[in-house]
Amino acid sequence: MDYFLKMLSDTLYTMPLMVLLQLVAAVISIIKRKKFVELRYFHFYPLSGILQSMISITSFIYLERIQANRIAELSINIFALTEVLLIYQLMFKVIKIKKMRHVLKVSLTGFLIYIIATWFFNDAFYTTSSRILAIEGIVILIPISLYFFQLFRLSPTLNLFDQPTFWINVGILFVFSCTLPISILEYFIEKFVYANFYFYYIVFISYSVLYLFVIRAYLCKARRNGTEIFELLPTNLSSKEAPLKLI
Repeated sequence: MDYFLKMLSDTLYTMPLMVLLQLVAAVISIIKRKKFVELRYFHFYPLSGILQSMISITSFIYLERIQANRIAELSINIFALTEVLLIYQLMFKVIKIKKMRHVLKVSLTGFLIYIIATWFFNDAFYTTSSRILAIEGIVILIPISLYFFQLFRLSPTLNLFDQPTFWINVGILFVFSCTLPISILEYFIEKFVYANFYFYYIVFISYSVLYLFVIRAYLCKARRNGTEIFELLPTNLSSKEAPLKLI
């Protein structure tokens, strides 16, 4: 308990804020899970986030520090994999340009090979999630960048504020732009950030902002047919064939 209280103090009590927003996002996304076709499975994202937080918090309160660290690392590793899979599932729904979809397949396959190899050959499943997080950040920023590139192919009259995937992608871009430098630092200087735990307030604040954007996404106006703007595009477009204007 003392270690957990010190953790809260070191991170400026930003963890409870993140957990609260995770909970709100989870409730809203479950209630509105059928509102948008492209977000049909995305409610699992805040659910997995709140589950990971609860597992880590409970372990730090009730278990010895060494045991708590192992359980926390395990939950972080599983959440990292879940996070990548859910974000890529969403991106495959909205990214229609053929070359971009090939990039998604290659980057996702490469990450899955890397994470499995790291878990089973470097004993990282219960220990060093830092070996995963830096690579995860890079892998997630790839589809986010492709999403915004595809946006440039659309009509400038498109109201992005009514597109839930726009809000989610902005939130994800914000999170990993803030946390990737920390992940890279810990990748090369193992346990540095862990030894200076106050760095994690950046992570907690960043994810708090992301969950605010997730909430905003689910509060977008409902469409008559529930179809996201990119669902109007045919699958496997080439970059030259992607339309510049949608009505």
